Amino acid sequence: MLAFALLLELLGGVLLVAGRSLYAWELLFVFLQCLSSAAMTVFVADALPDNEHRRRRPELAFLFTVAVLVPVIGPAAMAAGILIPVKNKREQDPISPLIDLKAPPLPFRAPEVSQEPMSSEGRLLSILRHSRNPEQHLRAVVATRLLPDQDGVLILADALKSQFDDVRLLAYALVDSKQRRLLGRIQKITKLAQDAEGRTQIGHYKQLAYDNWELVYLGLIQGEMLLPVLASAAHFARLALEGHPHDASLTLLFGRILLRQGEIADAERAFRHALHLGLPGSAVNPYLAEVAFRQRRFADIARHLQDESNEWAPEKLTAMVTFWT
Repeated sequence: MLAFALLLELLGGVLLVAGRSLYAWELLFVFLQCLSSAAMTVFVADALPDNEHRRRRPELAFLFTVAVLVPVIGPAAMAAGILIPVKNKREQDPISPLIDLKAPPLPFRAPEVSQEPMSSEGRLLSILRHSRNPEQHLRAVVATRLLPDQDGVLILADALKSQFDDVRLLAYALVDSKQRRLLGRIQKITKLAQDAEGRTQIGHYKQLAYDNWELVYLGLIQGEMLLPVLASAAHFARLALEGHPHDASLTLLFGRILLRQGEIADAERAFRHALHLGLPGSAVNPYLAEVAFRQRRFADIARHLQDESNEWAPEKLTAMVTFWT
């Protein structure tokens, strides 16, 4: 494009000097001058960098005017005056893909780290009950995913009473996801249990008993649905125990279900049978103490909680034992 523009400019100059009819050759020279200036304008505009806004009409019109008003040497001078500085600038300021950043200075002292974890149950409940910052409420609700299901559901139940709509919606979504996960697994295993036989079917019954009990234990089922789900848990526990009567952990679960249903005597027999099958007293004695409390046998409460096999009772439940005795 540059060579074409210069050629037209040179041709126009030669015709102007050697022409015979002054008027005709001047018109031809003006035409060639305009054509050369247009070619030079396009060349210069394409050669400019992107940040020079080369596609705007005012800039193109200015370049064309400068080239037309200065005959012969106008286009060449314009090209040299614009392109040489642009070339020098590119050579002096090469664009580097890397940015050199200075390393930040080290802190004067190490930040203090609290011994209490941020996701502790007490701290999350304190935030939900006393903080007025909705962002802290949201972070507290999200942090329940790091807790065991029982503790997390208790905190989510408190978050459902929050004054902030977003917090209540998020808490409801998390509770609903836990509930749907368990209900979906129960539905799937129920279909598998119908087609299975022998030990596989008994294993499905055991899993169904645990899943139905988990719905109740976590508080995911309440109201009118509570008793049917408890009945389902007891039903599947009985079916599983018929195939594995010596399963100590399942016997303990069956006792807990009966205790929740209010069948105190049957629950006590199940707990004592679990002890007979080999479960440690530390796992069974707290439930026997609860049975004794419901039957108003307060002397037996102290005996169960102070049993030598109950590893956690002597130190941690001294005040409770003293109160009931």
